[in-house]
Amino acid sequence: MRRRRSFSSSVSSLYSDATLALDFENSFYKKDSFTTANFGLLPSLAVSRAGGGYAEDTSGNLVWFPSNVARVTNRGLLIEEARTNLQTRSQEFDHVSWVKTDVTVTPNNVTAPDGSLTGALATEGSAGTALLFSPTITITSSTQYTESVYVKRGNTDWIRLRMFSNDGVNGVNAWFNLSTGVAGTVTTTGSPTNYAYTITPSANGWYRLTISCILSTSTTANISLACAPANGNATRVAGATYYVWGAQYEQGTSATSYIPTTSASVTRPRDDVWVTNLPAPPECTFLYEYEKPNVVGDNRAVATLWDGTSNNRFRTTEFSTGTIEAAAFVSGIGSITNVAQQGTANRRLAFRGKLNDMRIYLNGIQGGQNTAVGTVPATANTLTIGTNLLEASPGINSYFKKVVMYSRAYSDAELYVLTAGIDTSSFSLDFANGVYKNASGYIRTNGLKASDDFTAAAWAKSGGVVFTADQALAPDGTLTADLYTGANNYAYFNQAFSGGSVSGAPYTASIYVKAGSIAQINIFVGDITSTNGIQSNFFLTGGGSTGNLTTVGTGGNARPSIEALPNGWYRCSLTGSYTGTVVYMTVSNSSAGAGTMYFWRAQLEQGGYPSTAIATPATAPVSVTTYTSTNPADVGNMAFTRASTGYAEDTQGNLIQFATNVPRITNKGVLIEESRTNSIINSTATTGAVAGVVGAGGSLPTRWIIYNPSSLTTTVVGTGSAKGLTYIAVRVSGTWGATAQYNLTFGNTTDVIASNGEVWSQSVYARVSAGSLNNINTVKLELPSYTSGGAYITSLLSSDFKSSLNSASNIIRLTQSGTLTGGVTVARIAPQIQLTGTNGNSIDVTFRIAAPQLELGSFPTSYITTSAAVGTRPADVFYYSGLSLPSSVTFGVSAIYNAVATTNNQLALEYNDGNSNNRISLGLSTSAVGLATSVTGGTISTASTTETAAARTTTILAAKFTPTSVGVVINGGIIGTISPAAGPISPSVLNIGGTTWSSARFVNGYVQKATIYFYAASDNELTHRTRIIAAYNLLLESNSYLLQENNGLTKLEGYFA
Repeated sequence: MRRRRSFSSSVSSLYSDATLALDFENSFYKKDSFTTANFGLLPSLAVSRAGGGYAEDTSGNLVWFPSNVARVTNRGLLIEEARTNLQTRSQEFDHVSWVKTDVTVTPNNVTAPDGSLTGALATEGSAGTALLFSPTITITSSTQYTESVYVKRGNTDWIRLRMFSNDGVNGVNAWFNLSTGVAGTVTTTGSPTNYAYTITPSANGWYRLTISCILSTSTTANISLACAPANGNATRVAGATYYVWGAQYEQGTSATSYIPTTSASVTRPRDDVWVTNLPAPPECTFLYEYEKPNVVGDNRAVATLWDGTSNNRFRTTEFSTGTIEAAAFVSGIGSITNVAQQGTANRRLAFRGKLNDMRIYLNGIQGGQNTAVGTVPATANTLTIGTNLLEASPGINSYFKKVVMYSRAYSDAELYVLTAGIDTSSFSLDFANGVYKNASGYIRTNGLKASDDFTAAAWAKSGGVVFTADQALAPDGTLTADLYTGANNYAYFNQAFSGGSVSGAPYTASIYVKAGSIAQINIFVGDITSTNGIQSNFFLTGGGSTGNLTTVGTGGNARPSIEALPNGWYRCSLTGSYTGTVVYMTVSNSSAGAGTMYFWRAQLEQGGYPSTAIATPATAPVSVTTYTSTNPADVGNMAFTRASTGYAEDTQGNLIQFATNVPRITNKGVLIEESRTNSIINSTATTGAVAGVVGAGGSLPTRWIIYNPSSLTTTVVGTGSAKGLTYIAVRVSGTWGATAQYNLTFGNTTDVIASNGEVWSQSVYARVSAGSLNNINTVKLELPSYTSGGAYITSLLSSDFKSSLNSASNIIRLTQSGTLTGGVTVARIAPQIQLTGTNGNSIDVTFRIAAPQLELGSFPTSYITTSAAVGTRPADVFYYSGLSLPSSVTFGVSAIYNAVATTNNQLALEYNDGNSNNRISLGLSTSAVGLATSVTGGTISTASTTETAAARTTTILAAKFTPTSVGVVINGGIIGTISPAAGPISPSVLNIGGTTWSSARFVNGYVQKATIYFYAASDNELTHRTRIIAAYNLLLESNSYLLQENNGLTKLEGYFA
């Protein structure tokens, strides 16, 4: 799987069903089917502002926009009312109109917030009277005004800003710390009212300081600045410096964006932005994300969808009374619903409008519902943002992040998802992208002290063990790995889990180790005497391996694993349990004699799989709470077992080998399969092979045989590797004889015991690497049956692979499955590649052949390596225990099933009580339909879909579960439902791709992503969020994917995927 991400939005929603989507933060704009990254190119867009204006980006930089250009930065779209800066010479602090008492101003001295070299340096003298005093401003008495100025620290922390009447009778003094960005004390003179003051960071160390108040009956006013020695202290600071820029004085309760002036005041007209020619659907949903409006005491329009009159419109308004109102007007008659504004919080507002149902949500809080909407404004087709074109009302004074109009009415649950500001998935395992989440957080503890310092006293040592600190680069690149020197065989060091242990609970010990003169270690988890517990050897060569797994005394549930890392490092882990109250981790040299190794970061944790190692000091263990991680064991009490190595594919078809008890996770997902046995004794394709003509010095791999050579010559050309597999190159050349058939068999006819009626699957990787398939009529897989005495009975033949091999640029897997039909005498089978031709024709072709496999089952599974005997790959068992879910949940899974319509149900996700009596599950039935099951006390209720899944392509499944209802959908189809009597009792185990109570119900494929939502989705959600739609654009919203499937692009639309 390949994922391209273009959105950082935390809203788990998509724009696929949006008529209009304006995502200003991420520069994505959509109208109908048109998309662009440039807002100005959006069709039917209109912008009006008869003057230039500034807007801030997220770093506080000011960006200038000319007239009639929307002010869009990565902070959003700025919409403001008209304002006038009454302060003349707003940047010219050296001008004579700015009175400078004991202050020297050096203009153009520093980069200003807008990036220009126009910031001024103010240097105060030593007279103790320093004051920078603005030109006089004419104001209206008893009216609210706001002054603001950008200031940057020079050599002094505190500065005092004054807003006062020209006669000095009324005023406000406010102190600000330019080092910490903290507003300090405020004092008043006379009788100013409604005063407030703020400090806001801008770019490059600048702050914008503001004071707002009513200066009583005063009609003239001034701004002044002076440094202060401390908060609230009006004494001057001799030699103090600061930088200053952008003074503004405006009528209003708060400061708006900076308006530069020279010799006269300047007005910035209001912003009007609207989009026309929108469809007027019979129902719709609106989403508005914007900052809390920068205004007090006025009603402000959020947005209006209208038809050019006030009679037919959807209107959303911030009211001074503390509510946000959504209203639908039809022929002048309004239907209204509202929600509280939630104080200073930024807004994520959504409402739906439909016949007899209008509902509003704000930041995940449900507002009112109006069920008396007799009709909707069906002619409304123009959306205004942040203003109301019908009125001369002020703008909203806010940055819009998103404006979205959907062509359907969203459910309450969907409105919650849109507005909650979080991904409502509480537990999410995104295997394909390596991101795992537990919204509740999972607490992990490394119970060892001094995890990186083995010289510390916390580590007991025996057998002449000596550690030398910081002798090698650790896996994290730091010089913190310690050198181990052991004087004899089984020289060890150990430490107990601190803080008390739970008897019988699983514990996992892990440590990073690199070979020196010693290349193997032993880890023991159990008691101090090593008489109760588990142990395993770990071999530090050739990619790493484990061996000599032993359970002693009361030990049990032993699972070792080893992970190869760069630069010769390995992480060795051992999971198990024993009956005892103190758990020790003991590490020893398991080779003969003395020697050296390197160790780093040991961990002993309660749990069934090694989580990301936590560094600890010498004094105490450390606990961390993890919400999101790239390690699935960090977000829950994970357990995984598969007592052998195993292969899995990535999205490019490369095969990757995974160590014992390590989940097979690639960018295709996590591969979960049932247990299978490869009955071909030597599948490695190289053992016993000798280059040359077979029969004349060359030889095929051991046990491989040519039947029916048909006068052709077989030559072993050599070996190599492709897609993670080792292949043998075999040349077949010459002239076809009378039989005109050639068979390369992967074993003797006596190797594989079989019976009539059994279903077998054969597979092999192959490619034509030289020559051609000319004069070869067919290339097939053949599975002949033999009697116990070796007499041929009949054969199963696959389809012809000639065309596939002709077009293959790398090795491909050829597969065959079928039922043996030779009768009761069938006793043996022998897998083969069969070539056919025509007598007298010449051929010359070289095949690369790798990984032949023969397994009992109706479909082939992943490759299982064998050498001197058959090989079994045990089942993948993957689960989380101790997980508490609410009674109403939604499961979502995207998976690639390697086969469907198999003999057993194929579970993708199950939540159970450890057995089959109480559970909810999601997967496929034996007929490949979607299946959601709820079981309470053994009573089974099952809902199923009518649509079916296909093999080897992405399937999206989702199901909602409540105690009395179950609904399931597959790929956006028709929802299947059932009503159980009650929900399951006390489940706590979440199984991935199978279940712990059955050895047969595996997904047998790749689980790309599994997600649990802590609510029951609506039917509309289930349908819309599981659709698979074509997507050739590069837009990929939160929680969606771009898959490479069959050389085409597929987009998984839903957040349930």
